[in-house]
Amino acid sequence: MRDELRETEKTLRELQATKIKLLSEIKEEDERSKECCDWGTHLCEIPMPINGQVCGVDRCIVDLVAALNAGGLVTLDSCCGHGKTSGVIFLQDGRKLTIGTFERSQSRATQNPHSTGVRQ
Repeated sequence: MRDELRETEKTLRELQATKIKLLSEIKEEDERSKECCDWGTHLCEIPMPINGQVCGVDRCIVDLVAALNAGGLVTLDSCCGHGKTSGVIFLQDGRKLTIGTFERSQSRATQNPHSTGVRQ
């Protein structure tokens, strides 16, 4: 009986160690999934159905592109900028949305007296 108990405890410890390792791997993969790939590689694109076609959308802006399309603003093309430039989303109605960082927006808001952005 004691041998069975020891074996069960050993198995539980091994399972706990495996669980911790798997959770760590999931966390690392989740962090990597938020990063964008290098310019021109298309490795970070997520396939998304848009207007009857499957388009590749950079993973770091996929939620924004999905929200625009769900709201009736059909997107034609997009790029996050890959950390080298501002991102851009082209809409079917001819508009172009530029995606910048909060810091960049904050800087512009303080320079533009007509801006409704955040002021310091």
